[in-house]
Order: sequence, then C-alpha cells, then structure tokens
Amino acid sequence: MALVRLDVRFEDLDALVALAQDQHVVVSVLDADTIITLGSLHDRLTSPIGVWLELSEDYSAQMAARDVATLSWLVPLDTVVVSSESAESSAQVLEALLTNDEVNFTTASLRWSAPTTDRPHRRRSRCGVGWSSPATR
Repeated sequence: MALVRLDVRFEDLDALVALAQDQHVVVSVLDADTIITLGSLHDRLTSPIGVWLELSEDYSAQMAARDVATLSWLVPLDTVVVSSESAESSAQVLEALLTNDEVNFTTASLRWSAPTTDRPHRRRSRCGVGWSSPATR
C-alpha cells in the first residue's frame, strides 16, 4: 500500500471527505487540530483513513495515544504516522499504550485503560528521511 500524505486546510474538508472515499490518505490538518477536525467528520468519513501526528515536547506520545484511541472510536482510523525527532521510540510508546497490556516505563507501571477498537492500526514512524514499520501488523 502506498502511503499518501495529504495536508489539508480546514476550509477544504469537503474535498477531503470526497477524496477519502476513493483513495486511502494519511491526513494532517494545517490550520486546525488534526484529531479534533477528523473527529468532527465522524458522520461523513466511511472509508478507512490515516492520521499524521507531529510529536513534540508539548505533544507527547502518551497524549497522541489518548487522541488516537478516541479518534478510532469516531472514524474508521487504520493508519497512524508519528513524526518527531525520536519517532521510532515515540511510535513504540504509542503502540504499547494502545494495547490493553501493562506498560512499564523504568520505575512506573501504568495500564492504559481507554477502550480500544477491534480494528488494528498500522504504525509508521518518520525520523529524518527513513520510515519504520512493524514487520507484521
């Protein structure tokens, strides 16, 4: 499957919905919060769609995991791309938090308690130029 990133503006959401019916896209919203914007299209998006998340000190993998779990209940989300300086480790944290398994961070032991959907998510990460993806998904 080719990965197609689509950067859209809020004013172009109608075109996004039309395109997403015909082609699988991974979306980043340029002038609004991507998660909230895609969530607002819950009644219009019927085909699988992906989300592109830019992580930072202000938007951690843990926060992204919370947002992805919520978004997956609203839209048919099947691909999550994580972009950051430490993309591979951030993607691993996000993936671990989206399971119902216990997650250990050095001395802290946490359990992600948000419900997950039955739909599997493909995880990809971007750090610099290279892409990383789990061998099986």
